[in-house]
Amino acid sequence: MLIRTSYSTAFALVLATALATAQAPTQPAIPSTGASAAQSDSTPVPEVTFRTEVNYVEEDVRVVDGKGNFVKNLRREDFQLSEDGKAQKISTFGMVDLPVISTPRPLFAGRDALPIAPDVASNDQVLDGRLYLILMDDYHVAPLRSQNARNLARRFVLEKLGPSDQAAVVATSGNLRM
Repeated sequence: MLIRTSYSTAFALVLATALATAQAPTQPAIPSTGASAAQSDSTPVPEVTFRTEVNYVEEDVRVVDGKGNFVKNLRREDFQLSEDGKAQKISTFGMVDLPVISTPRPLFAGRDALPIAPDVASNDQVLDGRLYLILMDDYHVAPLRSQNARNLARRFVLEKLGPSDQAAVVATSGNLRM
């Protein structure tokens, strides 16, 4: 039993020494330029700086009158855009006018009746809205980031899809349950 304990103690010491050696910081190799070792150790390491610039910002605007009605026939000249008190150029301008289509209430339904879903579908209606294809990359996105991707897609649907718009969701992995 004494031999077994001494082997365990020796093994633990060797393991602790290996771990301490592995965690010791190593100095990066500095090419020799004829300078002394004291000079190379005091050389400051330059900081890395990344610079970025934004050249385009998209802003969605909804204009209503005092009664809450949508204002039509606006032009680029009707808007002023400024950032930090400085006038900015409006490079693109477009109006999106999607009519709100309400389903007619059946004549025989009472005031408290729930809406009746139609049981007939037709493709005769012309699509007035926009058509979106939402591509979810569930093959290359890390599993820990998949909830973030779903939240972004959900936010797009809730904020950008209009009543006449249609959207389809496709997964890169071929998953049909998405």
